[in-house]
Amino acid sequence: MSQEENVMTINGLKPLFQVYDVRKSVAFYTEKLGFKLDGTYEPDGHLYWASLVKDGVEVMLNACWEDNERPDSVDPQRVRGHGDLELYFQCDDVDAIYEAFKSNGLDLNPPSEQHGRREVIVTDPDGFRLSFHT
Repeated sequence: MSQEENVMTINGLKPLFQVYDVRKSVAFYTEKLGFKLDGTYEPDGHLYWASLVKDGVEVMLNACWEDNERPDSVDPQRVRGHGDLELYFQCDDVDAIYEAFKSNGLDLNPPSEQHGRREVIVTDPDGFRLSFHT
């Protein structure tokens, strides 16, 4: 390995989602998907950023707007656009993940075979698609 290759090592990926309501998204990721809250930024009691972890995987959530600038409702065009992004979470047992998500109250389709992978797809409150696969 050349010195340049060694310097260019990448050790992970931490996606940052721009979300409508950080508290609502934190509740979804913790209560429905089993993530744990790892850190927050909430000056004056306003939650603007959160870090969530599950089994060494980290997802960050960031407020799209300041609280006083946030529209009264989610912009459907923005949510539709988020569907163009899909994150793939590799797991050991898709069926166990599916059953856990169902028992946590998620309404979702059973696992299916897609492109040689068995997967279950979840859409979060902001329209981001999350695929859990083996």
